[in-house]
Amino acid sequence: MSIAFIDSGVGGLPYVLTARTYLSGEQFIYVADNASFPYGDRTPEFLIDTVSRITEHLISRHNPRVIVIACNTASVFALPALRERFDVPFVGTVPAIKPAAAVTRSGRIGILATSRTVGAAYLDQLVDVHATECVIERLAGSDLVDFVESEGLFASDQEKRAALRGTVERLSTQAIDTLVLGCTHFIFLKEQLEAMLGPEITIVDSRDGVARRIVALAAQPAQSTGSDAPEDQLWTTGETDQYEAISRHYGFRYMGSLSGDGNGGAGV
Repeated sequence: MSIAFIDSGVGGLPYVLTARTYLSGEQFIYVADNASFPYGDRTPEFLIDTVSRITEHLISRHNPRVIVIACNTASVFALPALRERFDVPFVGTVPAIKPAAAVTRSGRIGILATSRTVGAAYLDQLVDVHATECVIERLAGSDLVDFVESEGLFASDQEKRAALRGTVERLSTQAIDTLVLGCTHFIFLKEQLEAMLGPEITIVDSRDGVARRIVALAAQPAQSTGSDAPEDQLWTTGETDQYEAISRHYGFRYMGSLSGDGNGGAGV
């Protein structure tokens, strides 16, 4: 059995890296639904249907103990339907409003996310529950999602800073002291954001919280170590050469496309 992750691209990979530090010896299965990228532009109905089909594939082939929806937008719109339909435990990656509210000093929090997440009623609910006394500044950064997916993983520091310049200029006018990364892709830009925004702004994401939740749901951790540990696998749903290099870089065996596997998935 394994722990499975679903995202529209590379955004969930930092969550796998964090989970590995909590669950050594576990097998991780990663599905990059790049045929449907970006999830942030998709309707709720599309997300529910697509992620459900990938979930069916994962259950039939890998029988995961936990499935992580490693995309904020898909988590916001598809998780309730997934939990109703499937018995496997799910972990979502929703904007880390609660941790941000705990660390803000001024009560002014920025949320950088996709346009669909920024406008979601679920985000309003998170704010109402966890940050009702805070001022929330919302900023959509869909262009950054495209940058990270297409070139951001192997981009230079200078290239990342150039991609972030407009976003940083907008954030700098909002007098926030805490920034929530509300899209998993943005974690690949966290180092540059910290440098460009300065130490007065704390940047928050949900990686550790998600990893702790996986541990809580995974029951008995796997005991395999070293050469006995099963290989981590990375699947895609579209055809792209970059994922072979990405797989090698992040310690996965690249398995190819789910469409070629014949078991269904987005893009099939």
